[in-house]
Amino acid sequence: MRTVNEKKYDIFQETCDALGLLADDKEFIDVIKDSGQLYSGPQLYSLFVHLMTMGSVKNSGDVWSATWKLLSESIVYNRRRMLKIPGNYNLVV
Repeated sequence: MRTVNEKKYDIFQETCDALGLLADDKEFIDVIKDSGQLYSGPQLYSLFVHLMTMGSVKNSGDVWSATWKLLSESIVYNRRRMLKIPGNYNLVV
């Protein structure tokens, strides 16, 4: 299952990449952003961790860079609410 054109790969991610199945991580970024409309902070964190650990993400740094504001939003909201700091709690622009 990890062989493409008679070359054996060590991990499935490399195999998928050799087959051209992993063009980029846009689908993972889109999943996190779309889920941000429906799910709570802890649910988003869990989704992010699941995506990172399932081994399909090609460049985790790119996914983090594209979604960190959304993933951090509930932390900022809860901290500002706890400290009674007024203002816009939303980091996502």
